[in-house]
Amino acid sequence: MAGTEFVQMRSGFSVNFEKSNIPVVGIELNPFVEGAREESLRFTWYRLLNDQKVKCCVHKLKDATFQCMSCVKLNLPVKESYHCSMNCYNDAWNYHRQRHHEAFMMLGRRLNVQDEYKDDLLPDRKEIMVDQDGKSWLRVGCFKNYVPSRDDFGCILRLETVLVDCSLRSTPHVLVTDRVIVAPPAPRPRCIIPVMPLMGSSIYAQHSAHQSFRVLSYNVLADMCATRDKFSYCPSWALTWEYRKQNLLREIIGYEAEIICLQEVQLEHFENFFKPELEQRGYSVMFMRKQGGLYMRGGYKYDGCATFFRCNRFREVRGYQLVFKEIARAVIETLQPNQKETGIRLLKDNVAIVTILESLENKTVSCNLNSIFCVANTHIHASEEFKDVKLWQVATLVNGLEMIGKLGIPILICGDLNSRPGSAPYDLLLCGKVDSQHVEWPNDPVGIFNHLKLFHGLPLGSAYRSLQITDGSHPFFEKQRKKTNFMTGEPWFTNFSNAFSGTLDYIFYSAGDKLQLKGLLELLDPGDISKNTGLPSPDWSSDHIALMAEFCLMPQPKVNCPLPERLW
Repeated sequence: MAGTEFVQMRSGFSVNFEKSNIPVVGIELNPFVEGAREESLRFTWYRLLNDQKVKCCVHKLKDATFQCMSCVKLNLPVKESYHCSMNCYNDAWNYHRQRHHEAFMMLGRRLNVQDEYKDDLLPDRKEIMVDQDGKSWLRVGCFKNYVPSRDDFGCILRLETVLVDCSLRSTPHVLVTDRVIVAPPAPRPRCIIPVMPLMGSSIYAQHSAHQSFRVLSYNVLADMCATRDKFSYCPSWALTWEYRKQNLLREIIGYEAEIICLQEVQLEHFENFFKPELEQRGYSVMFMRKQGGLYMRGGYKYDGCATFFRCNRFREVRGYQLVFKEIARAVIETLQPNQKETGIRLLKDNVAIVTILESLENKTVSCNLNSIFCVANTHIHASEEFKDVKLWQVATLVNGLEMIGKLGIPILICGDLNSRPGSAPYDLLLCGKVDSQHVEWPNDPVGIFNHLKLFHGLPLGSAYRSLQITDGSHPFFEKQRKKTNFMTGEPWFTNFSNAFSGTLDYIFYSAGDKLQLKGLLELLDPGDISKNTGLPSPDWSSDHIALMAEFCLMPQPKVNCPLPERLW
């Protein structure tokens, strides 16, 4: 692809675009530099004016070296904005000023503005460079990163990089992009579908408005996994992190969830993007990364799970972290010598975050009641060849959560379980047990099933199954019900690509009188996805879809038993 190859220079550094050289208006271009410190380089961005040299508007035979940008902003004839030198531009300034004033007055009357364009009455010029092919380029930026504007739409961009230390005498490194495009408009926002009418209980009626909250669960697709080989059907520009991060943030913020559980969050993107963006919007966060990373150009990359919650709605009572690999090491030690080598298959880098939250609004309810609940956020191992590992990880998580449930604290389990409806991990959560008749029972090369507690006493329900078993009055309700599998009650898919389509993501909750389900985020169907090719797409920037449920937390009598110091 033009402009993306490495061009190794005598000075020993290279610059390229990692995934796409198609710029998008409003999306930052962030070229990758290898072999040199960025502070030792000078970057200059240019926009191609046309395929020929641009001539001065005063001295018709001379090449232009400056353009008056105020003329461009005020939609004056562009051919009158070019000048061959600074002196030429200065000599023509009185003419420009008069033209700017007339254009500003007309624009002000038409748009009823006063001060927005006042700076356009002042000199504003940019340098023009003519390359060896005789093409004219307007200088538009002098930093490593550049955000294409509307003025760049349809134009080719050029990045020149040179060493600041001129003694090395390196020739400029040049990258040329494809033409700048405009991203498609954002899709229609997904809305909340009420799934059950308000209960007649006076307690429910009294506290539902105060204690209602939304929980979002979303595998956001780590950038290190968003490869062109895996998602060749997605336009290259829509796979870049710079594009996807803006799409993801707009989507996540638009859901207005009080609790956000994200999976597959790349470490540096958590630290540099998700954490600061959501903290400034009033969220606190717990994050846990996997111990093992993926080696890529530039070093190891790590991902993990992040749980955000609104500071003005909840306070963190206690947090727990589960590293499945650490628990697995202890399990392997208990195996027979001839099983230990096989037991290494349990050593997978998956994690879970468990957060005990208290609603700050419980003080307005009663000093004799509390509103404490538990949120678990996890990402279970993916490979289908390790069904026993998936079950072991889910069983380990739920057995620890059972200690919380015994205290009368309601529980939410959110995440990418990488398990379909009807699988052993799914049945363990929903049915409370997995028996020896299950189809996946023989798939136990370690023999772990024989001494694993495959039952629990938590009354868990799957939020999205409510679309099948609950009547609803919302006009979209029946349409949403058709987006679920009538055999399983779950969505037809939460992960959709050209290689796989199925449900892997869930929101489980303590069904009963402690958490009342009020609504669900509407589902997508293949027709909602760009060109029906799969996810990610220009509209939806992950290969998973977001799930969200709205609950009403019912205040409970205060729990006198202390929370356990550890769950595993």
